[in-house]
Amino acid sequence: MNKIIGRDPSSDFVILDPQNRVSRKHLEMKKEGNVVYIRDLGSKNGTFIDGKKLSPETWTKLSNSNKVTLSSDYAFNWLEVFPSVIEDETRILTSNKEIRDDSTRILNHHGGKVLILDAEKTSLGEISSVDQTKFILIGRGSDCQFIVDSPKVSRKHCQIRMINESLVEIEDLGSTNGTFIDGEKLLPQKRQILSAASQIRLGTEFNLTLKQVFPELKIPTKTTYNKQTQEASQGPRLANGLELESFKSLEDVWKEYQTKMIKSRNIAIHFGIGGSALGIGAAVATAAVGPLGLVLMAGGGILGRYLGQRESNKIQNDLSFEDMFLSAYSCPRCKESFQKKAWVTIRECNKCKLKFRT
Repeated sequence: MNKIIGRDPSSDFVILDPQNRVSRKHLEMKKEGNVVYIRDLGSKNGTFIDGKKLSPETWTKLSNSNKVTLSSDYAFNWLEVFPSVIEDETRILTSNKEIRDDSTRILNHHGGKVLILDAEKTSLGEISSVDQTKFILIGRGSDCQFIVDSPKVSRKHCQIRMINESLVEIEDLGSTNGTFIDGEKLLPQKRQILSAASQIRLGTEFNLTLKQVFPELKIPTKTTYNKQTQEASQGPRLANGLELESFKSLEDVWKEYQTKMIKSRNIAIHFGIGGSALGIGAAVATAAVGPLGLVLMAGGGILGRYLGQRESNKIQNDLSFEDMFLSAYSCPRCKESFQKKAWVTIRECNKCKLKFRT
């Protein structure tokens, strides 16, 4: 039984490492009886056993006490690949836990495949690349799931899938007249994550209503600010009623962030590579769902606040949970992020000096 470990979505053990320490096809492992062997597949940063770098393409036998790192500092618990070889589970797992350098990594099993990622820093684009959720084909052709009767729409115009109640992902399939998001033409053959509030036009005439395709979508509420009032009131002062209400709602944002991080450290999340890695469908409502599902939930939490304060409905592929939180967890007046400062300790904004507590 052989297994490939690497960043490539086709790997048996997919590792999404934001620091790019892991190669696309980093290493291979095989099990013969209760003996496990490992070999580096010519990775860029190497594979190490107990600090010693392996020679590429050479099989090496592993013992339960060996500690494996990818590059010099990515701790890899190889026992998760072949858990049946563990002879003393308590001793081994305790030993390997000591070298885990990414405290927010989560491990997900599904049908023999495994996905490991950093819950805070892995980008949505990377997660999307391994997500096998089906797209709905939209176009003029009879083989489309959503048929559009318009001569300006191509036979296979675009494909779209629902990520969760607030987000969708769309891709123009090289259509003749293009796919437009809020008036801006999408690049063909390139996936784009969007807020459910997006206005989509196919070609020059047909306006696609997202709720026609996905009735369960919830359109995020945009937060409006009086910019003139903000500019006129710069300088130290006490927060007014609306600003104070907005600041108080950040307590829930902070608590949600803390909850996601605790769950990502302690729970095995079974969303599965074969389903939606981004948290679609039932995974969103599951009590054991981890950061991916919870980060992208609709409503008034981190995602809802993030989408509400954005002018653009396009979501950058390099956006991570950490980016989303830092943007949402910000001063109601100047939008300066409070970073990861505990909500109860914040008395004023360091930038605009708006005071929230006397």
